[in-house]
Order: sequence, then structure tokens, then C-alpha cells
Amino acid sequence: QILLAGILIVLGALIIVTPWYIFPVCEVKGVTSHSMSSMSMGTSGDSAAGTSTGSIMKCGYTARAEAAVGALVIIAGLTLLALPGRDARRAVGVSVIGLGAVTLIIPTFLIGVCTAADAPCRIGTLPALVLLGVLTAIAGIFLVFSRDEAKASAE
Repeated sequence: QILLAGILIVLGALIIVTPWYIFPVCEVKGVTSHSMSSMSMGTSGDSAAGTSTGSIMKCGYTARAEAAVGALVIIAGLTLLALPGRDARRAVGVSVIGLGAVTLIIPTFLIGVCTAADAPCRIGTLPALVLLGVLTAIAGIFLVFSRDEAKASAE
């Protein structure tokens, strides 16, 4: 159980730092919506560059949202340490499955990343967050369906 909690804490931390440090989004790399418009096949305007209203690009909003989801995954890991019972483990598992799904759908469907194919967020951040979302959901599935060690050794 301590190992599973540690895995969740590490996954949560990776979800937080990936868009900022490991595979930084365009905003962190210094790419602006003006330089993105030249990457998006000659079209101009913020919508072609994959930005939303204001100066923050879509991938910047994705990075901020993923930081919140990563923090919730860390809290789930800490909850698993604090409440070692089977029912608590399964409840944490169900929530972690949901958090993994949210980690996956934020950059793909909900908020998204820049539309330019060679944007740093599309090349690095998007695949990394999809992978982290899948791994988080798998960890949640394992928590839901894992058996108690005491019962498993008695059978």
C-alpha cells in the first residue's frame, strides 16, 4: 500500500511538472501567439495559432489545469497512506481512475493545445500528458481490483 501511495504521489508530481519543466508548453518556451501564426501555415489571428482570448495560449491553460489535477492525484496518494482500509483504497482507486481520465482529456478534448503541428506543446507535452493520464488510470484500476494481502495469503 505504501508503494501504491508512492506511485500516485510520483505520478501527481509528474503531471504537475511535465507541462512546465519536462516538456514545457509554448508559453514556457517563449513561443508567443505571434510566432505561432507563422507556424500555422500562414494564417493569421489568435484562433489559427491555437490561442484563446487574452495573452495566454491554450497550452498555457492546459498546463494550469493539469497542475490542479496533479495536486489532486498527490492528495489521493496521501489519503491512501492515511486511510489504509480496503474501502478507502477502493474509493481512492475510483477517484484516481477519474483523475487519470481528466488528465487525458484536458489536453485532447477539453482545453487542448496549439494547433500548429510543430508547436512544442503538441510535440512533447500532449503525448506525455496522455501517457501520464493512462498510467494514473491504470494505477486506479489496480487499487480498485487489488485484493488484501492478508486475505490473499489465507486463501
